[in-house]
Parts: sequence; structure tokens; C-alpha cells
Amino acid sequence: ACRLAAITDDKPNSTSLTLILLYGSWNKITVDKDACQLMCSLLGAVDKGSARPSRMSVASVQADKSDDCVECSVCECVGDGKGLPISGLEAPAELPAIGVVVSVKDTRSAVEYAKIEPRKIISHLRSVCKGGGVKVDHPFRQAVADAISSAQKLALKPLPPSTGSNSKKTKISSGDDTETATRLFISGDRSHVGKSSVCLGLIGSLLRLGYDPKSLAYIKPATQCEATQLVEKYCKSVGVECVPVGPVVYFKGFTRAFLAGETDSTAVLLKKAGEAVDELAKGKRVIIVDGVGYPAVGSICGTDNASMARACGPRVPGDHEARTPAPVLLVGKSGVGDAVDAFNLNSVFFESVGVPVIGGLFNRLPLEGYYSLENCKSAVSSYFDQYKPGKQAFGFIPEVPDIAKTRENNGEDDGLDAALEQANKFIGIFDEHVDVGGIVKAAREYNERQDGSSSRTKKRVKVDAKLSGGEAKPIALTREQIEQTAKRAGAAGG
Repeated sequence: ACRLAAITDDKPNSTSLTLILLYGSWNKITVDKDACQLMCSLLGAVDKGSARPSRMSVASVQADKSDDCVECSVCECVGDGKGLPISGLEAPAELPAIGVVVSVKDTRSAVEYAKIEPRKIISHLRSVCKGGGVKVDHPFRQAVADAISSAQKLALKPLPPSTGSNSKKTKISSGDDTETATRLFISGDRSHVGKSSVCLGLIGSLLRLGYDPKSLAYIKPATQCEATQLVEKYCKSVGVECVPVGPVVYFKGFTRAFLAGETDSTAVLLKKAGEAVDELAKGKRVIIVDGVGYPAVGSICGTDNASMARACGPRVPGDHEARTPAPVLLVGKSGVGDAVDAFNLNSVFFESVGVPVIGGLFNRLPLEGYYSLENCKSAVSSYFDQYKPGKQAFGFIPEVPDIAKTRENNGEDDGLDAALEQANKFIGIFDEHVDVGGIVKAAREYNERQDGSSSRTKKRVKVDAKLSGGEAKPIALTREQIEQTAKRAGAAGG
């Protein structure tokens, strides 16, 4: 913990106030006079009346330093050394966060977190560090004032008879349980609609929201293309674990070999995909699962996108075979009528087998003309509001021509700096036009509903194999043999 500044009045008073900036090591916030300037400016949210605390201070805490808990950090910042009970002390949902600690009459302290989006805190800190200064009418002040009021009320409440010293350590969740990781399946209404670019945008935006790179992961469990993609380059550059080519590859000749019984069965393919996601989910908070082509791709083998979403969801506690399907985000085209029609058609493909679709993103919209982003956004959003309860249009992404050019350069090292520059440019545009927090929240709430409601067990499906009898078949040929045979016969793809 680092105390930045303290302000003390001469008149005696039994109330003290501390504003604490809690951040994680991944936020890369420099604790210096600029952060101090921001936090001190927020003290202006305190009323100037007789209730004004005699002692006010601001501090900064790296919440994950040496695996310390939030409680220890807060106690160190308050610095009373008396081991006072602290009410409302829980880890914030996201970092960075601004906490308010009010201590009353040397008997009790209370903590309340200001309701400010983490990315806005980061944005303002960057602005201050660049010399932007802090405005007198700073937008955080009202949120801080509300938090101060709540903390004061909480600190004045009588302690419950059974409550003593707050000995429980409240740690920021690391998501060690593979079942707690939020899994999100990305599909599209057609091939080349921008699924992998959306995955890139989601990962980059989550990092901007304050997620630790180690808490995120990307996987493409089934693919037709084994070339290096931009999302893979970006993940490796920022330390996000990724599996760009999963266990199911539709290589040349694969489907005919499958039908001839010369590959793994459907059940085995789906099991391998699910286990790959399970392994990746260890210690993670969000897993982005990238689909392949349009929803029905792979259906000839029983490994279409809906089956993959079922296979890649978290396991149902107490049942080693059943899984809760991963919720799906559909990436759609530009336009209005055609975009909505395609969304509805592809949603039915998933929902007919119990896989939920939380909503859609609409990609590559022009900025001008009758079908401009703003015009389409207005019409499509109106449709979702009126006719799609429970689903959302989470965003409308403008066309970014340079991204398509970057995707064509698949060399491992060639043009890496330029590729990453374009990736960051796209992420900035994506973050501006997409409600990323809303997407993760919708996916997380779906998983929580499944965990807490026995009435929804019908959606907890067991991975089976309609086309293969459910058993692994002996593989008669290797991949190389299958590809060579298919190539000689003139095959163009899987």
C-alpha cells in the first residue's frame, strides 16, 4: 500500500475518511503525483459542513501484490493499527476501483466502492498523466459522494451480536475452478463475417477493462484454416494464452474419411474439443471460443457449431458427462432486414438443440449512406427492443479496411509490428462501438441461472454422437494418407 497524501483539520473530530485507488499489477498504473492529484480532487465530493471528517487521506493499493488480500491492504491504508471491525469489506468485481473507507469514533470502519466503470478510471488516469489535469466538476465526484454517504451509514450501524474482529480474508477471485470461468462461443451468420476479428476485439477490450492477461484465453477448437491469424499474434504479444488450432481440423479429405470410418468418431472429436477448453479454463475468468464458418459447418461429422458450443461448455457438477452449453454471440452482416433475417435463421439452429444465443454483433458497416452504421443501428436496435426479449444487439462495428489486409499477411514474423499496430487500432474502434461489459455480463448471468435453477436442466446436455454410435472407431489411415489420397482425387478442401 502507498499513502499518497493526508489532509487534517485542527478541530477535534472522531471521523476519518480515506479514498483508496485499488488496482491490479496488470493495470500498469504508475502511483505518483498524477494519481494523487486525481484522488485528492475527489475529496471535493465531501460536504463542507460540520460533518466533514477531521482527517482525510488518499492512498493507492496494488491489490494483488504478494497475493495480499484486500482487507490487509485497506487496514494498512487506514493505518489505525487497532484492528477495528470493517463493514462492507469485499473484493471489488473489477479492478481498478475507487474505495471509500469511513472510520467512526475509533470503534468501526466501513468500506463502499464508488460505482465507476474500471475503464473510465484508467482513461482519466491516462488523461491526468498526459497533463490533462482534473476538472473541478469531475464526473467521478457524484459517484464518490454517494459512496461516502453509504459508507457513513454503514459505519454508524450497530454491530451484530455475533460479529467480532473481521478475521476472514477476502481475496480477489482468481477463477481457479474451471467451472467458474465464463465461456463465450463466437459464431457467425456466414464465413468470413469477422468472427476472429470479434474475438480479437473482445480480448483487447477486456484487457482495457482491467482484466489480467493471465485470466483470459482464446481457443478455436475446430478449424478449416491452420494459417496464423491476427488474433493469435495479438494474444501472444500481450500474454493471453491461446490455442489457435484445436483438436478438430477439417483438413483436405477429412469428411469422406470420416464417413468411411477412418477418423475419430463424433463423440471422440467433441470430447477432445471439450477437454481442450477445460484445460485452458483452469485459473481463467473468461474463455473466448471461436467458431468455424457458419453455424452448420461440420454437421456432416456431427461437429457443427451448435454441437461444439454444447461440448465446450462447463461440466455440470456431479455429472461427468453432462455439460451446460456455452452461450453464443452471433456475428452478423451489415444492413437491416437481411441482417435481422440472418440472425433469426442462425439463432434457431442453436436454440433448436438447447444452445442459448445471448445476442448479436453486426460487423463491417459503412459510415455513410442509407445503410450507414447509425441508420442500421437505430433500426436493428429498435427491432431487438421490440421483438427480442432476452437478447441484445451489443454493438455495430464500422468497416476497418486495414484489418482485412493484415489478415492476409500470415507470416509468423513478417510485418509483426504493423500487424499489432492494426490490431490495437481495431480494438480501439471495437471498444468504442461494442458493449463488451454487457456481453460478458449476459454470458455470466446465463451460466449463473443454469447453476441455480433445476428447472433448466433440460439444457444441460450430454455430448453424444448421432452419426457415429458414440464409440471411437479405429483410425485406418493417418491424416497424411487421407490428404494425399484426397489431393490426387482433386479435392479442394475438407
